[in-house]
Amino acid sequence: MSPFPGRQWPTVPNVLPKSLDPEALRNIAIGGLVVLALVAFMVMRFIQKMVLRVILLGALVGFGVYVWGQRQELKDCVPTCSCQFFGFDVHMPSAAGCPASASG
Repeated sequence: MSPFPGRQWPTVPNVLPKSLDPEALRNIAIGGLVVLALVAFMVMRFIQKMVLRVILLGALVGFGVYVWGQRQELKDCVPTCSCQFFGFDVHMPSAAGCPASASG
């Protein structure tokens, strides 16, 4: 039961800005992977407890694999004109041959 009966909350669209096209997001993902690699290096260098080190490195590697998978999906979804990046719809530029209605 809602604390405010009859109140409808506005919804936020699940769409990234139009300036973030698939190619830009693929480049951002590469930058994210580089940052993850630097953080993994810092974990290896400064964390002394082996269990904590293994847990943190496992989480970083898992997130890195997930980012790489999202990056690959961006490459594969361009021909279908329907892309998502971490659950957000990606605007497809009309230069890619996508109609304006397929922009997410």
